[in-house]
Amino acid sequence: MTAMMRVLIFLAVFLVSPATAHNKSLSFSQWMWNGRTIDVSFTLPARNITILPNAIRAPTLAQALGPHLDTHIGAKQVTSPCRQKAPFRELPAQKGYIKMATTFACPSNADNLTITINTLFDLAGSHVHFARVIRTANDVGGTELLFTANQREFTLSTDRGGALIARSGFLQTLSNYFRHGVTHILSGIDHLAFLMCLILLAPTYRRLIVLVLSSRSAR
Repeated sequence: MTAMMRVLIFLAVFLVSPATAHNKSLSFSQWMWNGRTIDVSFTLPARNITILPNAIRAPTLAQALGPHLDTHIGAKQVTSPCRQKAPFRELPAQKGYIKMATTFACPSNADNLTITINTLFDLAGSHVHFARVIRTANDVGGTELLFTANQREFTLSTDRGGALIARSGFLQTLSNYFRHGVTHILSGIDHLAFLMCLILLAPTYRRLIVLVLSSRSAR
């Protein structure tokens, strides 16, 4: 590999537009499952709402998002749906984000809970949604779920100690995260250029692993 080729590759890493490579479609939610009541908050960048079919007609982005969430997010226990007590309403959020909330009432406080999220997957195939399920407002842990176009539903149960367990299985969850990681890397030119730089700089596989781990800890 010539010195000129190395220079060109490094330029590709530092000159590519970060906005182009990292303009991903992401959303986030928190579910507080407390007996028969589930309080849900849903947050996403305001710019992502513009892809909704009714975004142009709605007076505000929040008014476009609310009805969409009402019909694309749900919860059930076994075959009995949890009833949404009121439409999604807007809450204060960080600049550039829209935050909505609602409450579901479920038929039982003992049965397993199934959460379904179909928000933007049919409009943006690479959309990713991160959900956190907790039992009380003071719960600092909880269970984190990764929703994608291929994984739109999770079932949760509780163990004898009251801890939440996602019933998708370890291998399925690991596979889901792995697919997301590969898609994320391949979707960004800067990621590919950076990986190529590491390969060129590392004389051995062991050195390559060290460089990868160092780059991760520096981010």
